[in-house]
Amino acid sequence: MSTLFGGLRNSASTGEGSSQDKPSRPRVWLWMMGIAALALVLALPLNLAFAVHDDGLFELGNTNGDVGSADIVGSEQPGPDWDDLFNASGDVVDLHDGLNAEFFIDEMAFKGNTDSTTFTSSNKNNEPLSVWRWGTGNVPSKSDLSNVYFYAKPNEFGDLIVYAGLERLDPGGDSHLDIEINQSAIELDTPHSPPFCETGSCEFIGLKSPDDILVVMDFTKGGDLGSVDVRSWDGSEWVDGNNGFTGEGCNGDDTVCAFNNGDSIPGGDWPNYNRQGTEITDLDPNAFTEMGVNVT
Repeated sequence: MSTLFGGLRNSASTGEGSSQDKPSRPRVWLWMMGIAALALVLALPLNLAFAVHDDGLFELGNTNGDVGSADIVGSEQPGPDWDDLFNASGDVVDLHDGLNAEFFIDEMAFKGNTDSTTFTSSNKNNEPLSVWRWGTGNVPSKSDLSNVYFYAKPNEFGDLIVYAGLERLDPGGDSHLDIEINQSAIELDTPHSPPFCETGSCEFIGLKSPDDILVVMDFTKGGDLGSVDVRSWDGSEWVDGNNGFTGEGCNGDDTVCAFNNGDSIPGGDWPNYNRQGTEITDLDPNAFTEMGVNVT
């Protein structure tokens, strides 16, 4: 779990004092200064101002928006892909005119190991940040993430596009994933370094702001991307903006897109893992997901 640019909410425990595990609902949250100050671009054709996957900013899917087209090392359209942004250590090597990029190697819980970056409190999206807790717990491999990456870049009209990529250890199971894009920093109350969270229930610091964005992704049994939904924070709850869609692809306005890898694809230069914790070269189908959202 990192707080440099965002963090990973990986929930497996039902909460303190419970011995039963719920299905995990990983949450990735991202904060960026200046989102609230962005100006909306009005009176421009939707396919020009709002386009996410075919604008040449980043190689998200491909130019046709085909399903099963996600990859890490690609050359199907202009703009960088993930391997163009980061080196084998996850360091940024070239922003390609973007504002920021971050790479996270999440702790994993394979082979019965515990994960000290587990989100241990309830999984209800509308709960205030004050009740969020993190600590050490177990995470089902179908909901455990290994590498997570973010990239933010403005288009030519001034709209800010945020991209995210993630690798799931077990791509065959059904799971739920939230990506939360916040205007204010959300951080850990205890630094995630030894001795970690010794109390068993460490907290978060920060707050949600009106117009923060929640991207909800549900994966079906078998690992396919079943649905994508986008919601905004109104001060007390997440409100559905009716910008979602079913399966892979983009919504009607091309403001949100998400894709899985339909075939086995080469991983990045950084270490990649399977559900047994073995380092692998190629990622299995549905192990990699990438998405983009026009947050303006």
